[in-house]
Amino acid sequence: MCALHPRFRACTKTTNPSHTSFILAVIFVVLPGADDFASHESIKIAKEFDPDGERTLGVVTKIDRVEQGTDIISKLQGEGKGHIKLKLGFVAVRNRTPQEVRDEMELSDARQKEKEFFEADGRFVPGTYGIPELITRVSAVFQVILMLVFLLQTLSSETIAALAC
Repeated sequence: MCALHPRFRACTKTTNPSHTSFILAVIFVVLPGADDFASHESIKIAKEFDPDGERTLGVVTKIDRVEQGTDIISKLQGEGKGHIKLKLGFVAVRNRTPQEVRDEMELSDARQKEKEFFEADGRFVPGTYGIPELITRVSAVFQVILMLVFLLQTLSSETIAALAC
């Protein structure tokens, strides 16, 4: 299992609980695809603040390093032995390799390479992979949050106005 860097863990553990406990806060869990999701430290930390996985989105990295024969699809769908089910789901991404970063690969080329990787693999279901999908999901979640904030503000204003009468 990939251990979190001690400084990152300390920072995560000392995060003000009011930030992550807030009902509109979204928790992003980033973990390598080859790791055991159920026992991954980042999942354990997220469960402290969101026990039912209602506000947690999983981002699965290093997907190109997952060995053939690993049932990564079941892991992404929250199914199978030791599964983790997140309401916002998991999105698999393929980031640039260290060599691609050293070679200064353009992000547009990296996105194309990611797309080719997932399409060539054949195991992945559309809507479960890629940076564009991650952007779509995050945008949708934040749209809902903004609507809720607007509604709460509107209700608060109307309630205050009603009480003032």
